[in-house]
Amino acid sequence: MAKGAPFSKPRTKSGGVYSAELANCGEVGWWSDSNGYLYTKTQPEADSLWPSMPGFFVTVLGEILAGAVADGFTASVKSIRAPAHFLVWKAG
Repeated sequence: MAKGAPFSKPRTKSGGVYSAELANCGEVGWWSDSNGYLYTKTQPEADSLWPSMPGFFVTVLGEILAGAVADGFTASVKSIRAPAHFLVWKAG
């Protein structure tokens, strides 16, 4: 995944740089720049689509969330922050 969307450091609205690096995959990616926080279909630094979410992410997340979310809910976005990980979800 990181080959299709290399880890990079977003900027804050005030011009600072985040200490953590971020990579995204899926339908949209979370980003921050001089305009503030946003979800974008393209990688801001490469102007290309985010890579697809790897199948194993979908499988593992489906197993973790089985019975914990409403029917029809699917993971469609994954953001990875180095060194810690966090998930961003969108109902599908």
